[in-house]
Amino acid sequence: MLNAPIADSDTNLAKAIEEGWCYKADSIEALAEAAALPDLAATVTEYDGMVAAGQDTLLFKRDEFLQPVEDESSEYYAFEYNPSAFNTFGEARTDEFCRVLDVDFNLIDGLYVGGVENGSLFSTPYYDCGGSCSGLSMSSGRLAARHMAEYIKD
Repeated sequence: MLNAPIADSDTNLAKAIEEGWCYKADSIEALAEAAALPDLAATVTEYDGMVAAGQDTLLFKRDEFLQPVEDESSEYYAFEYNPSAFNTFGEARTDEFCRVLDVDFNLIDGLYVGGVENGSLFSTPYYDCGGSCSGLSMSSGRLAARHMAEYIKD
């Protein structure tokens, strides 16, 4: 299932580029410029350094899954995605730091939520398959914890 070909991928990719929400370039630097991502090259350099060292010190990805972004590819792509409530396993609405919002979209002081209980961090497409929430759970939990640490210091 995970290695199945995507139907009409070349056609869909060309359409996404034409519509302006996909960017294609022959280098990371050119892609960063095309997609207006000023930190992309530095981020890729940092990540590829972790890959070379065999250890992800930011999100702790297992080493067997570490693959460099920059390789011998002749083309690189970046896609724009707009966050949406495509799938809500949980019901808590949050801001970008996983802080819970009340029904009027006001912060509830000191309350955070991550993982599948976070109803507003999903984006399309978010595939319904086993293990698909692992990435969200780890990244939102890490994001919430980092923000909580700053909140507690203050």
